[in-house]
Amino acid sequence: MAEPAASVAGAGLSTLTKRVLTALVLAAAAGAALFWVPAPGAVVFFSAVLLIGLWEWSGFLTPPRVVRRIALCASALLFAAYLNFVYTDAVAVRPYLIGAVVWWTGLGVWLTQSNKTIGPVFIVLSAWFCLVPAWVSLRVLLDAGAGALLLLWLVSLVAAADIGAYFTGRRWGRHKLAPRLSPGKTIEGAVGGLLCAAAVGGAGALLLEQPPLVFILVAPLIAAVSVVGDLTVSAFKRHAGLKDTGWILPGHGGVMDRVDSLVAAAPLFVMTLSLAGILP
Repeated sequence: MAEPAASVAGAGLSTLTKRVLTALVLAAAAGAALFWVPAPGAVVFFSAVLLIGLWEWSGFLTPPRVVRRIALCASALLFAAYLNFVYTDAVAVRPYLIGAVVWWTGLGVWLTQSNKTIGPVFIVLSAWFCLVPAWVSLRVLLDAGAGALLLLWLVSLVAAADIGAYFTGRRWGRHKLAPRLSPGKTIEGAVGGLLCAAAVGGAGALLLEQPPLVFILVAPLIAAVSVVGDLTVSAFKRHAGLKDTGWILPGHGGVMDRVDSLVAAAPLFVMTLSLAGILP
């Protein structure tokens, strides 16, 4: 019996090694794009990442025929191209970002409360109002003078919410947050995550010499939307019968498996920075 146990342990270590190596490569690539590559190059890099995510999103269509997937991606890209000309700065982009936040919020409420089948039109519209706003937000952030630091702030905020929720949930979690979509998430964990996000929001504001109280109050809302992003992708995967959104990241799955929370949080984060006068 010892040999099978060793085999299982080795398989687990192999998976863990893949996850760690993939995470290190991703962190190095993202860091290089943020701090060593000019802003236009960084936009191209992160746009390519979101483009892969868009293709994975098209896999939520059932059945996932190639023609249907190409049509979804093409429509979202045309919509993004249109917005690129219409929304030229952080102020002009506010109405669309507000619409994206409303869509994400409504999407989260609907998916957690409804058992209805997700139709193809709904999946296409969700790509327009979930992924395209993330790209617009990314472009606005990277065009800002301190875009790399602002994006790092967003990543830290979402990561703090995720880590805080994990450890708080393990210690005090009793009540399920959305058992149908994500059985492991608890209400207690979510509260812990929101508090951690508030701390990171305030700390980031102090480092950037901004009023901390505003971001201590808004950061939990941004974190809450990031949780909606995670639950939404989980619901779409369940609808399509998928374990992961893709296979491009060894040990992790697809791009959307890793950036779903960031994609959801980005519009509200950028809108907050714009209203606070931090973005040009």
